[in-house]
Amino acid sequence: MFISRLSFLSKYIDTGTERPLTEEDVGICPHDIRSADQYSNFKIQWDKEMEKKPNKRSLALTLFRSSGPFLWIVSIALYILGTQVSYITPLVLEQYTNDLDAGLIGRYLYSRDCFL
Repeated sequence: MFISRLSFLSKYIDTGTERPLTEEDVGICPHDIRSADQYSNFKIQWDKEMEKKPNKRSLALTLFRSSGPFLWIVSIALYILGTQVSYITPLVLEQYTNDLDAGLIGRYLYSRDCFL
């Protein structure tokens, strides 16, 4: 019960422990991300793609057009950010370990940053 208080899903977890969740508990999915709407967007783009010559068809281009460029731009930006963070972490740790050799000030900064 305590762990469920720490999560943003605590309302659903608490309700789910008392009784099975229903559609009214979860709420309504936004219109633009429903699977039926996504499929209809894809179907329109795929029909356009099927009118092209067989060697000019592209599933990747169809997916890009059906989901919209904004989704792809945000996804690529988040991927790049995540990749950069994964490279920066070892560099920061190396800097901290180098600072440990610097003496008392380095140890103080290391212990302070561990608790922040």
